Amino acid sequence: MNGPGTAPAAAPGFSVTGALGMAREVFRTRPVSVVRLVLFQALIFATLGTAQLWLMGYMGRGFEDAARDPIALMQANALISLFSLGASLSMVAVWAWIEALWLELYVRDRRPAELDLGAFFRVLAAFVILYLIIMVATFVLVFAGAIIAVPFMIALSMGGEPGMATVISVTLAAIFAPLIVFMLLVMSRLSALPALAFLRGGMPLGLAWRGAKGRVGRLIAAWSVWGMLYLVAMIIMVAILALGPGPFADVFREVIENPQDPMAQYRAYAAFSRSPGEVAGYWGVTVAANILFAALLMAARGIGVSLALDTMVREVAADEG
Repeated sequence: MNGPGTAPAAAPGFSVTGALGMAREVFRTRPVSVVRLVLFQALIFATLGTAQLWLMGYMGRGFEDAARDPIALMQANALISLFSLGASLSMVAVWAWIEALWLELYVRDRRPAELDLGAFFRVLAAFVILYLIIMVATFVLVFAGAIIAVPFMIALSMGGEPGMATVISVTLAAIFAPLIVFMLLVMSRLSALPALAFLRGGMPLGLAWRGAKGRVGRLIAAWSVWGMLYLVAMIIMVAILALGPGPFADVFREVIENPQDPMAQYRAYAAFSRSPGEVAGYWGVTVAANILFAALLMAARGIGVSLALDTMVREVAADEG
């Protein structure tokens, strides 16, 4: 048995097929545990997400009652904002806890690791760090992309009035191309951070970064394959939500029809909260969606865990050498 903070005696080197296929190995080894955790995760997130929308609609009724009272309208808006913040923080905590459960399942047959309160907070901190990096980078790159798009727009306008499709294409390319490059080149190097934080303790940012050295190409390939699959799944999911039970189609219509009204969306949420059948239908759709997305999320965890195990093996080999 390995001591705390050490790597397993042996682990396969990091590869694209090994990383993306790790979820299949975990399922084959412990199918009951995987199915149980998938169902538990689906029920938890579907229930919390549905409850959040219902409460937003319930509180959104205040906008209808306070439509002619600016002070009451401000109070209702502040209450919804405060609730949304609290609900989001609660969801993040629950999500980190479930991710810790998944990490323990992934490494259970590869390295003994104790799932305790400390492990939960390390996993939570790791994801918060990754989230903050992404948010800061997104803000900077979107701002820079918008500035970069300006001279292209000027150049295009000199040759005539550019069409809307051209304007949108150039703007999106200037904003999202650098963001995609950043995600692939920089964030892929931190893929192992949550798993390493769970396995080793502390917050091994440096080890996570160094562990990806020499494997960036394979990481980019693995995340590119995963990203394409995720994009397809998201398109299907958005289409289902837009056409199926739930407030999203109504919210979209309200926002489009009333662009001058920042509170238009809450009318749709309020109508949703008054319909038990629609609430139940939305809950069922989100349960099914969470189950369908489970395989994709398991593949993503496999990339990080596979890299973390490979990193720890190489670290021990370097220390012994």
